[in-house]
Amino acid sequence: MTESKNEGLVGANAVAVESLVLALLSPIVWGTSTFWEYDLVFLIAAAFVIILMVIRVMAGKAENPDIGFIRQSLGWSSRLLDLLLIGSLAAISIRISSLVEFFSPVAVFAGLAIVSTIGFVLLEQKVLGGYAETWKGVIDTETENNPIGRLLREAGDFGESQLSAIGSDESPDPPEKGARGAVLAVLLLLLLLVVSAPIWLVLSIFFDNWKAAVLILFSLFFLRDTTRYMYLGYGAASNFSDLRWPLKWEFIWSAVKGIIIAFTLGYELSPIL
Repeated sequence: MTESKNEGLVGANAVAVESLVLALLSPIVWGTSTFWEYDLVFLIAAAFVIILMVIRVMAGKAENPDIGFIRQSLGWSSRLLDLLLIGSLAAISIRISSLVEFFSPVAVFAGLAIVSTIGFVLLEQKVLGGYAETWKGVIDTETENNPIGRLLREAGDFGESQLSAIGSDESPDPPEKGARGAVLAVLLLLLLLVVSAPIWLVLSIFFDNWKAAVLILFSLFFLRDTTRYMYLGYGAASNFSDLRWPLKWEFIWSAVKGIIIAFTLGYELSPIL
């Protein structure tokens, strides 16, 4: 493994961003705790992220680091950071819903997840301009030449053109282009619902109904891609394969996160059974 590849794996910029995110999220989980018995899950996730981050930093100084382990640790780091982000948003959601009883904890959590993700995307694209290009590269590399792959690539092209226009002097999109974007969005949402049916059907057991489960599922996808980008866009992961798991494990992990959210927001399994 060359020195440049080593640097790509440990990523000083990625470690700096990772440290900043940890510094922001950990106090939220700790400081807004409602003394839920599973708060420890999020704190343990933060501890393991720190451990893996330190190992990557130390690997940059070692002569013969275990590159295979470092690559595997990137996937775990992104998922544990994702879990910590979920814990911080859940803690805030509980506080907000207790103050404003009109909004359910699920609605507040989903709103915070989607709004914070969109805010991060717009800010990152406007300031650094790398978000659209990064994900477009992933889509082009990972998708195959089949109907689904072509749909994803078309959506990627459209998303890149829209995000790239942020902060520029380009004229507003014509109505037909907006209609095309709406059609692509609907098709992608339907595809996501079909592919992820096993997840939201399982989560519907833990929430009030299937609509709440779908809402949480969409929130999880938004948050997952945010944490993945932190590793892709800031130099820790050299490619998407460093962060990807087999689909069955992605499904299981998404279901586990959804169940953790259900318990955190006050849903109990015993009355359901």
